[in-house]
Amino acid sequence: RAYDIVFFNYFLMANFVIASIFYFLLISKFINNTLLILFLSLCVPWLSPMVLKLGGHMNLSLSSIILLTYLLLAKFIEYAYSNVRQIYTALTLTAVVTISFFIHGYYLFILSFLTFFFFFFSALFNKKPKYLLYSLVVPAMCFLLCQFALKFIDQQYYERSTHVIGLGFDEWEMSIVGFFTPYLHSTFRFFLPYDYPFNLEARAYLGAGFIVSIALFCFCRLFTVLYKKTIKEAATSFKNIIKSNILLSTFLLTAFFLAVMSFGDGGYAFHTQHHVYNYLNPLFILQKIKPEFGHIRFATRFQYPVLFVVYLLVAVVLQHLWGTKKKSALIIFTITIFLIALDTHDQIAVQSMPFNLFSNREIERGLNDLPFVNFEQYQALLPIPYTYVGSENIDSTIETDDDFLYKTFQLSIHSRLPLMSSQMSRTPEYQNAKLVEMILNGKPDRLILEKLNEK
Repeated sequence: RAYDIVFFNYFLMANFVIASIFYFLLISKFINNTLLILFLSLCVPWLSPMVLKLGGHMNLSLSSIILLTYLLLAKFIEYAYSNVRQIYTALTLTAVVTISFFIHGYYLFILSFLTFFFFFFSALFNKKPKYLLYSLVVPAMCFLLCQFALKFIDQQYYERSTHVIGLGFDEWEMSIVGFFTPYLHSTFRFFLPYDYPFNLEARAYLGAGFIVSIALFCFCRLFTVLYKKTIKEAATSFKNIIKSNILLSTFLLTAFFLAVMSFGDGGYAFHTQHHVYNYLNPLFILQKIKPEFGHIRFATRFQYPVLFVVYLLVAVVLQHLWGTKKKSALIIFTITIFLIALDTHDQIAVQSMPFNLFSNREIERGLNDLPFVNFEQYQALLPIPYTYVGSENIDSTIETDDDFLYKTFQLSIHSRLPLMSSQMSRTPEYQNAKLVEMILNGKPDRLILEKLNEK
């Protein structure tokens, strides 16, 4: 029975508790309104596009890993008076990034570039050239440690395909519209079409609270400029927010360049035939030096850390609005809080749907017509039609109907037998070829027989 799925669900849910704690600690470095800090720390982890990964690639939903990285970077700056503490923090950061790679490989790339940009801009803002060294050493150590570990623990390391594809696929790149287009389950939708035809992976909705509050804030400032002639006063408040907090400015620039990286290698400007290359994306440059850097298939995932920084800015603006005690400011504050709560409700509601294909009840229902089979006599399941989605090579990919695929997963959980087919398990192509030959020839290859027992 699939009770282990229950524990995995608890593990995923625990991420939201931990993420809220980390975000509480992070926001506390920028504002001091306890109720506002508590509200945002409970809501923002649910607004992250990483929540959508609970429907697939579940390990990519662990936003607490990104927030822990932000906290360590903030601690590094706080320890500016102590070289020893900064070194310890940098080593801890290296350990976090390296370990996260074994949770999901994309964390290595996301967090390494997050670290690189943060140290780089910290060196400029704080006028400390030694931070430039950290910007290179920490990511390099993470990559080397991961590669070193893989060579020892991954028996298939040298068997993987050397053919590199990924960077440059339009459907796996972000667009500016993707940051402002609501999800299908969003209650509050804008003038932008919510059914905009692009991959859900390329959608990172910043939320109605952010968009409406910024629009109202800008409108009020524009009204002030046009009718009160106080241009200097209108520009001062927002400028002071940024200038008075170097850490926030560093986070904002870091988030901006990660967002730029999520656009991939470029695209066609404003749906014209004019192609614009993304020279601000380090991967675009690095892949020309070492092609393996072009293996980042989903450039969209570089935007995962962006929303958390955006809402740090929202937190600072909201506290500023609350502090003014002006009627217009309090109206914007109230509307923003309401919309953030509404977006959070929508995200929780869509993730709390009771239907779960892999619950014990659904497995029993899905397999109710299954004849009696003594599964103890078998050691694995070989589904026919056979399916293989296990490498980055599209030519060797064999897909099947989703309903049949779900049945095979349910049967695997019910029987406690592994599947010999592959669905996103990153298996070497030659193993797939041997399994296909076994089906065609009616008998296992020698390499397969060596892996099997006497059952």
